[in-house]
Amino acid sequence: SSAPPPPPRAGSSAPPAPPLAGASTPPAPPLAGASAPSASPPAGPPTPAPPVPAQPLAALRDTARVTPHDRWSLADYANLCACVRAFPTHVPWIQAQLGLTPETWRALHGLWQERFQRDAGLRDKWQQLIAQRLPHWKQG
Repeated sequence: SSAPPPPPRAGSSAPPAPPLAGASTPPAPPLAGASAPSASPPAGPPTPAPPVPAQPLAALRDTARVTPHDRWSLADYANLCACVRAFPTHVPWIQAQLGLTPETWRALHGLWQERFQRDAGLRDKWQQLIAQRLPHWKQG
């Protein structure tokens, strides 16, 4: 390994030397409004809540509170999927708001995927419902 280059002399206009290979550099600060991807847990405080419109969120909370995940209607499931499409980096926050555990979340999606495999018309209707609900989520 070679020694680092000497620092520039006072008054020199040379740019600073790049960091050495393998040297640890602190990560760049996030851009304003950016959030961590949902796959990695936040390193510090939790990711702030997205600007979710109150009315559609309240409707989803009511569904999650009173209806077991395996009895959600197609419209309820499409509404949840529209929310996730509007706020894809906030899935853990959405799960928490609805009281859905990761296991319940996977079971809910798995159940609907099985139904869609059996009935292509149901999948088409689901896609239509998502398209109808998405603007309600994005208006926040």
